[in-house]
Amino acid sequence: MLTTVALVSCMMFTSAFAGTCKDGWVKFDKNCYYGYVYALYTYDEARIICVGMGGDLAIVDDADENMFLQQYTRGAYRIWIGLSDVAEEGKMVWVDNSEPSYTNWSNGEPSDTSGSENCVHIWENKDGQWNDSGCENLRGFVCEKPS
Repeated sequence: MLTTVALVSCMMFTSAFAGTCKDGWVKFDKNCYYGYVYALYTYDEARIICVGMGGDLAIVDDADENMFLQQYTRGAYRIWIGLSDVAEEGKMVWVDNSEPSYTNWSNGEPSDTSGSENCVHIWENKDGQWNDSGCENLRGFVCEKPS
């Protein structure tokens, strides 16, 4: 019995510290996130910063992660995420070139207004829904990397 308790305690301790995040990064599920919530950068500038930190713009895999990002960036109006159709108009892909299996578009989006909305942001005032926007617009952003 004592051996079992010790083994379980050891497993709990190991899993609690497995995949931790560096200072300033916040852990959610299997990834670490770093928000530049009130900074204002273009989509490309945001990507350069994230890559320089060892990650990239956030890839939103499901509703739980979208909710986490919405809460994590609370108070910021618009936040870049790593989804765009820059490479091929009308084909949204994540920064790792994967196609989205989950989306949270606002009604009527993506709209590609004036044919120049190629990058995606989360709208805080619309319950974390997504909108396509001009990549040159200035927004906050969230970087993501594996823990």
